[in-house]
Amino acid sequence: MTGVESDPEGAVNAVLRYNNEKAGIAMKKDARQLWVPVNSFEDELTKKKPAGVVRLAALGDSCTMGCTGTSKTYPGIMQEILNTGRARYEVLNAGVGSHSSYQGLQRLRHTVMPYRPDILTVYFGWNDHWITNVPDKEVRLKNPQVTAFLNFLERFRTYQAYHYLISRIRGSSKNAEVPAGGESGNLNWAKLRVSAEDYAANLNAMIDLAQKEGIKILLVTAPYDAAGFQPFSNFPFPREALVEVHENYLNVVRLTAALRSVPILDLAQEITQGTPEPVFSQDGIHFNPWGCRYIAERFVSKLSELGWTV
Repeated sequence: MTGVESDPEGAVNAVLRYNNEKAGIAMKKDARQLWVPVNSFEDELTKKKPAGVVRLAALGDSCTMGCTGTSKTYPGIMQEILNTGRARYEVLNAGVGSHSSYQGLQRLRHTVMPYRPDILTVYFGWNDHWITNVPDKEVRLKNPQVTAFLNFLERFRTYQAYHYLISRIRGSSKNAEVPAGGESGNLNWAKLRVSAEDYAANLNAMIDLAQKEGIKILLVTAPYDAAGFQPFSNFPFPREALVEVHENYLNVVRLTAALRSVPILDLAQEITQGTPEPVFSQDGIHFNPWGCRYIAERFVSKLSELGWTV
């Protein structure tokens, strides 16, 4: 991810630069979701579900979108495993790098629901509690027509060079850096991309949408390995503070699942108890190739336990 930006449009641009240049994932601006992949499941599937197909949508962030060191994804591996049985499954990878639950809710409403999934898995948390100057729900991009035109312009090198120059000039005139809170670990001043209260509200809204359409929904906690945490530019506090904040957001998922009587796959609790092999890449957040398959198997096992597989 990227550091804190005071300009909402600038923050979105920073995410696009990170994904396009460092992560190697082509992204474009979106008026509702702020950014979306250039290539997504919409390019491969028809909205009308084929007869006899069970459709599962995996909603999430970069942990869902892909795994480190492999072209495999856990939704893709889930589809492989599920299709060894009697039924035919389509697993939609609706994960988007750097997405929060706020963006996930917009993606569910406007992108995923038209494909009428039978099952929905929801995996968020990390991007929700990164620090920002403008919470996600307050970010407003230009209208869709302007956004589409800018996406078109960004194909041209002259525009890219111009945009880069203007961004550098603006950046040099602003003090958009967050205070160095490493010594005190004081988070009281900080704004998070999605507050814990809004995180709960977003999860509840997803549950409402799913249940209204008769979609089975599974909430998931985002596991971690604190030993692998690097200094994150969007969370300039000690490792212990990040663990504390993330645990609070994990508890939001657990409490929401309990209050709404919806099933939960508590990967955070399970993985804390140990796995046969390490599941994480070096950052302690994203999955390595072995972890990618392990997570997929845990999802399939949970779906089977719930009686949601054929």
